[in-house]
Amino acid sequence: EFQRDNANWTHAARNIFIWDYTQNWFCFQQPHPNFHVLQPNIRFFLEHGVKGIFEQSAHSPASDFDLLKGYLIAQALWNPDMDWRAHYDEFLSLYYGAAAPMIREYHDLITKQAIAANSPLTIFNELEWMDADLIPQCESIFARIFEAIDDQVLIERLRRAYLPVQYAAMVAAPRVEAVADGFMLRRPPSLSFDEYWNTLMAFGVTHVGDDPIGKLRERLQGQAPPREE
Repeated sequence: EFQRDNANWTHAARNIFIWDYTQNWFCFQQPHPNFHVLQPNIRFFLEHGVKGIFEQSAHSPASDFDLLKGYLIAQALWNPDMDWRAHYDEFLSLYYGAAAPMIREYHDLITKQAIAANSPLTIFNELEWMDADLIPQCESIFARIFEAIDDQVLIERLRRAYLPVQYAAMVAAPRVEAVADGFMLRRPPSLSFDEYWNTLMAFGVTHVGDDPIGKLRERLQGQAPPREE
């Protein structure tokens, strides 16, 4: 629908400007695997008559891989024909060092899941594409990361990268199992709400989207959903 609208506007106007959102606006800390479409989207705009692009990312620290996405966006705006994968690999290598292959493994895992879900990754999605079975796989990758890395600078960067997985563990849809008298809803282990909140505060997080971070406490009523129900 958007592609059709863009084509129609091209016939109607000479100066088309795009205001594009590149982060999840339901919660900035939520996993949002759109690395592979940032440059192709910018390239699409250029090929369809767009004269100017404003890429709005998160305005709060420690949002989902905000620095990596900002780097890819800047490179693509400068050169829409750039090889996004080469710049992606460059950033991972320089910023995450020895952990780069495992960060790439994590991104490949969640990107594959999001694509397989076959639902639009909109800016207000609420992790509809993620299920409880994926989270232990993500946790396992980060467990290997923290076991392998002892550089304190890298560890601090990796703790920031881990925030979205911790958020997903806390709120993602549960696994539903049939039991004798009904159904059992189970979520993977997670931090308590206060533990996660304190971690966000330590990173200086201020917003979940347009709303101040207090919205997250209000939304979850100050507690993580039950692990079993």
